[in-house]
Amino acid sequence: MMRCRPLSTGPLSTGLLPASCWAVLAGAVCAVTGCGPATKCSLQGSVSFNGEPVNDGSIRLDPVNIPAAQRAAASIEAGQFEIPVADGMLAGAYRVTIYGLRSTGRQLRARENLQGGERQSYEETVQYIPDKYNRQTELTVELSPGENSKEFELKED
Repeated sequence: MMRCRPLSTGPLSTGLLPASCWAVLAGAVCAVTGCGPATKCSLQGSVSFNGEPVNDGSIRLDPVNIPAAQRAAASIEAGQFEIPVADGMLAGAYRVTIYGLRSTGRQLRARENLQGGERQSYEETVQYIPDKYNRQTELTVELSPGENSKEFELKED
């Protein structure tokens, strides 16, 4: 059995504990907080609605009971998205939120131009993905360490 007794020398010493005791303490902290082998992951994939690619949208993943994990998001373009490892996702379960925009074909004019001059026109878009995939999402995904791929095939009720 190792005994921790005060020491006053050594590069990691505080004058209270030897370096070997600091190593044991650091190991105990890692065991409790979950540090250890990297569990970072990425996700790439596709999103379709009623069999057609979502051409303009967004996808967001919110961690479900994953300590230290952060929310991640990406744009959906031509039905494809990618969330790289650099975005900081960790392996585990995530709640998925998906929005999609499409043009109505109408041109609208801005109410005013804040820089002065002529008012600009823009194309009207609407969010068309049902609430069960965004505001009241029912989607989840389980991610493994490393690279992951997922196809989200959304359907109207």
